[in-house]
Order: sequence, then structure tokens, then C-alpha cells
Amino acid sequence: MVVSKNAGGSAARAKLVAARTLGLPVVMIARPAMPARREVFSVADVLRALGHGADLGV
Repeated sequence: MVVSKNAGGSAARAKLVAARTLGLPVVMIARPAMPARREVFSVADVLRALGHGADLGV
């Protein structure tokens, strides 16, 4: 038996091919769901989100 995490991409391909060739069962562990998160798009937004009161001099 081969146990592998589903990390996406093709990194696990070799072990999956080997398992298939040898007739071994494969257990693929799914990635956990991503938690909700806030997105920011500028340094000023990051500082505000962190509650940072820095004066950047600009």
C-alpha cells in the first residue's frame, strides 16, 4: 500500500506509477480546506490590517 498526500502538481507521479505497476492500492490524503482570509493589496493596507501605526514618511 502507498499512502501519499495530494500536494498537487506532479511530484508524486513516480510513486503512483510504481504502485500501479506493482498492483498496490493507493490512499491519497486530501489537502485541508483553506481557511477564510482577508486579502490586502498594498503596504498601507497590510499595516492597517496589522494595526501598525508606523509613519512611513511618504
